[in-house]
Amino acid sequence: MAAYYGTKSYTLTLDEGIRGELSKISGNKVRIMTLCPGPTSTEFVGMEGGKKSIAITTPEEVASECYRGYLEGREIVIPGRINRLASFVGRFIPRKIQRGIIYRIQKNKRP
Repeated sequence: MAAYYGTKSYTLTLDEGIRGELSKISGNKVRIMTLCPGPTSTEFVGMEGGKKSIAITTPEEVASECYRGYLEGREIVIPGRINRLASFVGRFIPRKIQRGIIYRIQKNKRP
């Protein structure tokens, strides 16, 4: 899971860097929007079988939020109130504690 979470972090950071570089180019018409869907009810391992938690969004909810965010010109879209709250609160929790929380969540998903 470390590689999975690492690539998510890298993508967010890369998008922010590209946005910053593009903002310096006169007449630039390219927009970069980062979608951070969080837990979504899909066929991805551990997520199949429908909505089991209020924190899990459906693909339709993710697509709708993504489209709305695009129309609003948002830079980052995080579908679901619980996911947005978790993202905000995570800024104030030390990374060591976050790792422990993520470990426990992922451990419970294993058979």
